[in-house]
Amino acid sequence: MTFAITAEFTSPLENHNFSAPLIADPNTTDIQQLTSAIKIMQAELNQYLTKRMAASNESADLSKDDDEEDDYDENENNEDTLQRRADIVPEATLKKQRTA
Repeated sequence: MTFAITAEFTSPLENHNFSAPLIADPNTTDIQQLTSAIKIMQAELNQYLTKRMAASNESADLSKDDDEEDDYDENENNEDTLQRRADIVPEATLKKQRTA
């Protein structure tokens, strides 16, 4: 009979199962076998979670870039509008000065 420790990662987007077998070795104690399996499980979990964090950070960076681009476009449009208004104001002022 083979024994293993297992873990399950559950998120709204996915589920992921992990398993690390307890390797039967007559030269090690049960605690040593369990410790070895836990270290294997820990390494697999860390690797998986690191990949997820990198993917999450990448998508966050992409959305941040999109937001910054939208902000830039909005600011550029506001500056264009202000420039057009600045061009209009002197003309109106000139008209008032001519009629006075």
